[in-house]
Amino acid sequence: MNTKLILSGLFLLVIIYTGCKKDDEDSQTKTYEYESVRSHCDPLILSIQANQTVTITTTDSVITNISGSVADCDYWTDADGIPDCHYVDDRPELHGLPFMALIGKFGDDYFLVGTYYKHTFTSGGNLELSVNDWGGCGDDSDNVGKFVITVLIE
Repeated sequence: MNTKLILSGLFLLVIIYTGCKKDDEDSQTKTYEYESVRSHCDPLILSIQANQTVTITTTDSVITNISGSVADCDYWTDADGIPDCHYVDDRPELHGLPFMALIGKFGDDYFLVGTYYKHTFTSGGNLELSVNDWGGCGDDSDNVGKFVITVLIE
């Protein structure tokens, strides 16, 4: 297992590579682990080629504000997020997707990744994975927890 620590500005992202490489040279499995999730500020960026199928499985949980007082928004959630949080309607930058969910962005399109996602991309580009939150970054973030994201690209 190789562990790399990457410091970028005020963000600390720990990426743990585990995994097996299939006999097919175009396939790879990697496990990415976010520590101290910082919402939209530290997306995981995957380079996708045309006609690749991406399968993502996500475990573990996050909370936006462990001492928060917003009853329908401040609690632990898995990567499917909190669909009933009233912030979703108030914040256009949440794209109508569940608050604190794992979301994807490919081109100009935003979509729910959640705990399980599988899609064949017809064009190449960068797939950005992040937590659907608009809060502060770095020392201003009040998020706690992590998502463990397993990605299979075929």
